[in-house]
Amino acid sequence: MVFPKERELPEPKLVAADGMKDADVWKPFAPLRYEDTLVDHDTRGVANVVVWLRPDSDDKKTAFPAEKIHPDLRSLEPREHAVLAVRGQFVPRVLAVRAGDRITFDNRLPVPTNVRYNEAPDGEPRGFNVMVGKGTTRTSEPLTALHGVDTFQSDIYPWMKGYARAFDHPYFAVTDAAGKFSIANAPAGTWRLVAWHEAVGYRGGAAGKLGAKVMLSQQVELDPLVLE
Repeated sequence: MVFPKERELPEPKLVAADGMKDADVWKPFAPLRYEDTLVDHDTRGVANVVVWLRPDSDDKKTAFPAEKIHPDLRSLEPREHAVLAVRGQFVPRVLAVRAGDRITFDNRLPVPTNVRYNEAPDGEPRGFNVMVGKGTTRTSEPLTALHGVDTFQSDIYPWMKGYARAFDHPYFAVTDAAGKFSIANAPAGTWRLVAWHEAVGYRGGAAGKLGAKVMLSQQVELDPLVLE
């Protein structure tokens, strides 16, 4: 996923030191920044874009066909994913997981922070708002496959924020710092490829919720996608 060539790369949005709560705690990590848009200046790659396959259908609620999922990936034990409060951020900031997985928040900071977890609008109630001190954790309820994203954030340190999206299949990824991603064992055929970023929304706007048509053979190399 790459940033458009015709646009100037965004300047980092730094957290203002004036009035920052617990300013001395953050000095080793200064300057802190809001990490809603992370672009590699060499590759123009955009980090933290969620990319996934969906059926070639105009009905956004169409489920991924179970018979198209690789046999080794159809039924997996639920996983627990760790999000660390470390170096003044939630790491990782963006997660893509299978339905049934949980997220555990682990505070490695020298100060406590709250975690306000909000489920996606179409999700079952599972939100919480708790304080986690140094070395303490809080685990979410199992996530369900949704058409939106869950959010988590600190109200005390508002630059600390993140997102989670759960899927009913294994064909998803999150772009790395260079904007690269891979989706293993993707089934051959005609699909839609969808990309979502927290600052932009869906690639292609509202219509992008349905994705762009792609035809996959057993060996396929996708051209870099431009985040628009």
